[in-house]
Amino acid sequence: MPPWALALGMPLLHEAYNGIAAEAKFGSTTWKKFVAIEGDSAFGFSGMDVETMARFQMDVLIFVINNGGIYFGGSNSAKDWLQRQAMTVCGASGPGVLRSWALDWEVWYEKIAEACGGKGFLLRTPEELRKAPIEGFHAKAPCIVNVIIQSGKVGKPNFSWQSSSRKKENSQRSSKRTSKF
Repeated sequence: MPPWALALGMPLLHEAYNGIAAEAKFGSTTWKKFVAIEGDSAFGFSGMDVETMARFQMDVLIFVINNGGIYFGGSNSAKDWLQRQAMTVCGASGPGVLRSWALDWEVWYEKIAEACGGKGFLLRTPEELRKAPIEGFHAKAPCIVNVIIQSGKVGKPNFSWQSSSRKKENSQRSSKRTSKF
């Protein structure tokens, strides 16, 4: 087993590079391009795996869909984000601060691939989105295509765990339950 398989998960890599019938094949298999599509939040967990990919010269193309947040971003402009950051750092609370699901504004994730000897692209327009994936697909080193999209900022969270009034409502419901034990 190659050492990079431990870092990235042997079952995933086995299937990605060899296919379903790998056990039935004889001899070496054809190396295949691995394409990953993930959000900026997910990339926060796996971003340093790019170094492992570069070290083992893996042929990987990663699309990072970057909205500046978990589920949705918390700002609609760099200026708004910087104002919210300043208020958060000063200890303010309320609607004008960065929320728990906010990530940094338009992070340059593609620089991680470049730092490891790969290729990186920062995309903001449909025309860039037509060109970069083709070049990235032909690259023979890890490649990150960082696609900046609208933050999807909303006035109120849609998830009960992100809203204090819904948390209270849910906790009241659970406190009414009785246990038989």
